[in-house]
Amino acid sequence: MKFGAMLFVLAWPLVAQEIDLSIFKGLESKARETSNVDLGPEQMGLLKGFSGLVGGDLGEVTQGLRRVRVYSLEFDKDGMYNLADAESVRAKVRADSKWLSLVSVKEKGGFTEIMTHAGPNGTVDGFLVLAAEPRELTVVNIVGTLDLAKLSKLGGKFGIPKIEVDKDKGKNKDE
Repeated sequence: MKFGAMLFVLAWPLVAQEIDLSIFKGLESKARETSNVDLGPEQMGLLKGFSGLVGGDLGEVTQGLRRVRVYSLEFDKDGMYNLADAESVRAKVRADSKWLSLVSVKEKGGFTEIMTHAGPNGTVDGFLVLAAEPRELTVVNIVGTLDLAKLSKLGGKFGIPKIEVDKDKGKNKDE
């Protein structure tokens, strides 16, 4: 096997879970508000260094992650981006049989899709939230081994709400 082909094979799992957002290039200039977070391996290493500040949970949660991307645009009025572009991203992801839909909501003028990527041995190695509304477009793409139980430990930190479930009744303790 040639070196280039071997490199491609080794990189394929990472690429398979990363979502191509290039179709949305140029929308930032039309948006009233933009958020663009792109944490690669180097930044993930920095986050692990903050673990002591938050009780070790951050390092535990980020341990298997390779990239976290959050891309969010908010517009002043409807029609400032092409909903069909967001639909095409969703269709492309759905065409890959390793992406499994957890939540799919269709609404007037938009949709929300929450999916996980099936990794080896039943692991989850990717996570995607794609939410398109008439005035807002948000994509959250997490690449790497994701343990939802560990992720829940961040509840109550960094502005993430803490939700406790009464296991006996299956309801929130706050109810």
